[in-house]
Amino acid sequence: MNVKRLLIFFIILSFFFGCNINLFSPFHNADNDTSLISLLADGNAALENNNYEDAMKYFQKAMENYPASGKARLGYGAAYVGFKNVDFLNLFNILSDDTAADTDPMFSKADSSFYQDITKTVQSTLFPIFLGQCDLPKSDGETNINLAFTSILLGTLVVFDVDQNGSFTDNCDVLYFGRDMNVHGFDQFPFLSGTDKGLIVNNINGDLDKVVYYINISTTAINNAVSALDLDKDDPELLNDLNDTAETIAHQIQFYRYKDGVDNDDDWIDINQNTQQDTMVWSDDNHNGTIDDTTGTPWTYDRVNLLVLPLDATWFSTNGGEWQDGDFGVDEELIDGIDNDSDGTVDEDSGGHI
Repeated sequence: MNVKRLLIFFIILSFFFGCNINLFSPFHNADNDTSLISLLADGNAALENNNYEDAMKYFQKAMENYPASGKARLGYGAAYVGFKNVDFLNLFNILSDDTAADTDPMFSKADSSFYQDITKTVQSTLFPIFLGQCDLPKSDGETNINLAFTSILLGTLVVFDVDQNGSFTDNCDVLYFGRDMNVHGFDQFPFLSGTDKGLIVNNINGDLDKVVYYINISTTAINNAVSALDLDKDDPELLNDLNDTAETIAHQIQFYRYKDGVDNDDDWIDINQNTQQDTMVWSDDNHNGTIDDTTGTPWTYDRVNLLVLPLDATWFSTNGGEWQDGDFGVDEELIDGIDNDSDGTVDEDSGGHI
């Protein structure tokens, strides 16, 4: 599962279907320069002449005077992207770079700030159309294609920049997902203070919520675009890949919620058979990065699954070792970059003791 793949699909889709945001033809009403028709015409003419700053002014005025105008919002988005001189070839190269190490951030500090500014501006401009508050239908294909792209890009920027300040060098940014959705945890950054760790822990669930929020917008927008533009007949495989990848990311990212008392990664074993998910209590006393029994042998899902259930407090005091209470599979990981429960996935369903 790869975030880059989804982003690349969006870029290909945008170019393949010729989405250039500006859908209306030039027209002008010389008798009333403040009318919607005239403002759109002047903005469109400025766009055609690559005069993006003037185009922004016309479309901005149109949005202020006629906030329900979908064409004004589409035009402003196009003008803003042109004004910022977005290098889509560079963006494509960043997203498709298979030579970069997984520990490398997807975007540099400058690139992250740059794309966050553009995507947030475009999304906030077009979102009223998506909500059905404008004269264009909320299923408008052009609007939804662009919202899908900006939303997934915003989600990716959140993933790779924990405190969203555009920098990947701050202490609070050390917990981030690599290019292939691997987690890099506290063990790689021994200089972190307890305050630094606490800030990351307190913010991580909120950041994951933002990623899921943006991905949900993107999948809804894709479906809207398919219906409006009838793209499913042209390339159903591409669009299925888009939705499948987005939904996979939205599901996978739930694994990394921290200490939420829920089995996010589907490996719960109801140890006391009370039909409730009880948070696993354990402590890595020997500091070897795994949950061990009294002999130092790691507890694994397959091994625990062979135990005779239910287990009681007496069993834990005699045999549990570092596993002291609760159901296996509920908050069984540390944010440490180590596979504590020996299931092949690092830092999923994060919990335990820092």
